[in-house]
Amino acid sequence: MAPGASSSRSVGATPDARGPRRLRWMQSAALALSASAGLLAMVALGGCETTVEQSNTVRPMPAKPTPPPPTPAGALANNFVLLLLTPKAIDSDGDGRPDTMGVECYLFAEPFPSSLWESGTFVFALHRPGESGVAGSRPLAEWRFGPEIAAAARARTLIGVCYRFALNLAEADRGAETGRTDIGLPSADLTGRFEPADGRGVIRTTGVRAVQFVGS
Repeated sequence: MAPGASSSRSVGATPDARGPRRLRWMQSAALALSASAGLLAMVALGGCETTVEQSNTVRPMPAKPTPPPPTPAGALANNFVLLLLTPKAIDSDGDGRPDTMGVECYLFAEPFPSSLWESGTFVFALHRPGESGVAGSRPLAEWRFGPEIAAAARARTLIGVCYRFALNLAEADRGAETGRTDIGLPSADLTGRFEPADGRGVIRTTGVRAVQFVGS
């Protein structure tokens, strides 16, 4: 064989042998890169995962209200609570002057929480502002409701049993001014007391209730 021919086949065989090896290397490298990319994607997705937790806490239903225990039979009142139905006297006869106050009276035998009815007399007095309890001060008007009238005034509310009265200036004891339907003042202080029928001590309200007498 000629020397030139032998050299030609040797040089031509080198690219054919390296080609398959390079192809396999590139395929291996591509597979490795693909695997790495997949791993990175999994890590990235794992890092962005959001966990949503749902609370199993259920708010309990409010307890059903229960009425307070009744006051034992035979208990005697020792506290008197006086409430105004409105802070302003109303005009009952249409003359433009407020003349009537609606009140609710609750008697309690503390420490029992429920109000009670008891035979006795209710007395209400209207004073000039700040003069209630002052020695020598006379009330502007006074009302007395005996046991029979009080029994007819019994009522029930969400608070409990009570008495309801309408205090009209024209029906009040006002001395020389009895029958007048105005007091000549923009406001006055109302007090009350309960005189039990059995003759024990008088039960008075705590403080005063301010009543407005302005407007119609």
